[in-house]
Amino acid sequence: MHIGLIGGIGPAATEFYYRGLTDRHAKSGTRLELTIANAQVRDLSQNLATRDARKQAGIIAALISRLKAAGAQIAAVTSMGGHFCIDELLPISPLPILSGIPEVDAAVKRGMFKTIGIIGTRMVMETRLYGAISSATAVVPPGAELDKVHDNYVAMATAGRVTDTQRRVFFAAGERLCREQNAEVVLLGGTDLFLAFQGSNAGFPVLDCADVHAEAIYQASRHVPSKAHQGGAIIDVVRPPERDRGGTDRASSSESVESMTGDEKGRAHVSASTLQRRAPSRLRRREARPAHGDRSPVPRGRGSDRSLMAGGRVKGTGRMDDDYSLPPPPRSGLRGNDRRPKGRDAERLGCAAGAGERDPTSGRGPPNPQELIYKGREDTKGVKMAPK
Repeated sequence: MHIGLIGGIGPAATEFYYRGLTDRHAKSGTRLELTIANAQVRDLSQNLATRDARKQAGIIAALISRLKAAGAQIAAVTSMGGHFCIDELLPISPLPILSGIPEVDAAVKRGMFKTIGIIGTRMVMETRLYGAISSATAVVPPGAELDKVHDNYVAMATAGRVTDTQRRVFFAAGERLCREQNAEVVLLGGTDLFLAFQGSNAGFPVLDCADVHAEAIYQASRHVPSKAHQGGAIIDVVRPPERDRGGTDRASSSESVESMTGDEKGRAHVSASTLQRRAPSRLRRREARPAHGDRSPVPRGRGSDRSLMAGGRVKGTGRMDDDYSLPPPPRSGLRGNDRRPKGRDAERLGCAAGAGERDPTSGRGPPNPQELIYKGREDTKGVKMAPK
């Protein structure tokens, strides 16, 4: 699936998402289709300060329109701070949005944490990740320390690099959350915080929102979604199997076969097996045998119903007939299963109309019109047939 990322907020976080997706696809041997649209980190910082969610949502929606034009099928915002306008963005977005907020909440549930600490932007800390943590109590740095964490985070995200002073601020805030407020894990509520924590021992456990979100995007990129929930959860739908010219169900790609459920694989297997049983081998041509042992071949002209033999080729076309279950032509006469000629046919063939009694001398019944045809006589429609 083609992924569209809203990047640039900030630049380091965009690179983190990009590297995370490329590494995951490289390990799994799958192909990554990705387009990134650059947003301005200064616009985000200004709209965060004024809490103008509607304005920021309009900016992101315009960028998503570009992603859609480039072929993206779903979009994601590479910033937890940028999620402050997610409720305003969802109704106007040209593409489904894969939000990182419910993914982080699910990760907290899986960890069975009771108390978590949060550091990041002011909006993220004050709203406890927008009120999304449903299974644990969220705690944040108090008072002036919260402002200090926010200021240092914004400076780091804008520059795309971390200083030792900024790292010490984040480490000290996290350590106090664990020691003073009994946080079991510290949630890195800013996607640029990996700059400070990656490769360093902070002295306390952390849960990186950016890594959780990148993993969710990777999982979504391997499937074909039908829609996205308002919360961002993706409903994965396998491509319906295509039908080839012979009627066999086949998957459109190897990926779609791998992603089939057991029931879908079973249905595809049954369909293919059924067709194989119906497909004919080189069947021998049947020769219709007329009544009373006459073995003259049935005429196969284009105007005759006998031109299609069961499982054979169509006369004059050199192709197999599409309907392999075509029954052989009736042998009991030109008028279906009634062997007795009727009306003018009976008069022309020399038997009384409606006569069904047997000849007392020979013991035979009325003449069979088909038998007379094979002896070179004219049929009831006046078509001259080849003599025996």
